[in-house]
Amino acid sequence: MCATFPVYDWTREVVGERADAYEITYIYNRVFAITFDEAFAQAVGLPVGRYNLVIAIMVALVIVVGMNLVGALLLSALVVFPALSAMRVCRTFKAVTIFAAVIGVLCAMVGMLVSIVLGTPVGSTIVVMDALAYAAFCLVGWLKRRCMPRSMT
Repeated sequence: MCATFPVYDWTREVVGERADAYEITYIYNRVFAITFDEAFAQAVGLPVGRYNLVIAIMVALVIVVGMNLVGALLLSALVVFPALSAMRVCRTFKAVTIFAAVIGVLCAMVGMLVSIVLGTPVGSTIVVMDALAYAAFCLVGWLKRRCMPRSMT
């Protein structure tokens, strides 16, 4: 039996990633300042309340899209695995943010395709792809630390 996969799930995934792309492109520095040190951001004159609202809306959008895609139980894995994977190989906050978004989209697309081919549930297949990506990036990070001199890492 072949798995059916509605087109609106692809659309929801793209909308969630578009919100992340907007955050990275247009308000990255301000969001970084607020998430890193809210008191400093307020002292500098950033409208902390407004940006906290923007962050909350973006997180809510990702959660709503994720709940419809994978379900409430698997949502934490869907959100956490790409960030953990990116932290294994990237050094800066910006690189981790961008790389996590890319990993999340790629794992979601591969998971959906594997789900269709194998006839497995979409949500759990995406999370399995995220876990496999995490394992692969753990290996890459370990090799990177082991093979590169300390001054380059």
